[in-house]
Amino acid sequence: MTCKKWYIIPFILLIFLAACGDEDKASYEGDFEYEVADFTAINQDGEDVSTKDFEGKFWIADFIFTSCTDTCPILTANMARLQQMVKEEGLDVQFVSFTADPQVDKPEVLKKYIEDRGGDLSSWDAFTGYSVQDIEEFAAGSFKVIASKQNGAVIHQNYFHLVTPDGKHIKRYNTIPSETNPNPDQLEDIVEDLKTYIK
Repeated sequence: MTCKKWYIIPFILLIFLAACGDEDKASYEGDFEYEVADFTAINQDGEDVSTKDFEGKFWIADFIFTSCTDTCPILTANMARLQQMVKEEGLDVQFVSFTADPQVDKPEVLKKYIEDRGGDLSSWDAFTGYSVQDIEEFAAGSFKVIASKQNGAVIHQNYFHLVTPDGKHIKRYNTIPSETNPNPDQLEDIVEDLKTYIK
């Protein structure tokens, strides 16, 4: 009888641990799940950075370029608003902006661009220092969006992307008005999602 009990106890522990693992995974469920590739660059301070640096925390990403005169200023100002909202909730979140025009957007240009729109660079990195081909492939592979420069014209999509501490892209949000969606401000949705994930 004693031997049988010792066989049963490890079996129960395995079931319990498996259940806990499923619960942890469920807490990160989103609309999809894409692995974010390791992507190296330099930031607004000229420092070497990588997406691997953000392991262990949630981060919000977007794609911009500083000579953009329509959506990028709104996108960046919205990111600054979101950053403030996240701070007020006491959530530890990193913010990342990838330039789609790395040949023009040097570190000091990105730094001024974000600061001028209210961004706090203590928890916000602006990535540059790579090739156009690199960012095209990274954006398409990890975020399923376009970030490209063709014949002098920069093309990118206006989403905020949510990445989990284990490097999975699980949600994206629209914060830019359009004819089909004139009031898409999803900043509060992002904060609520983060509060759900960060317990």
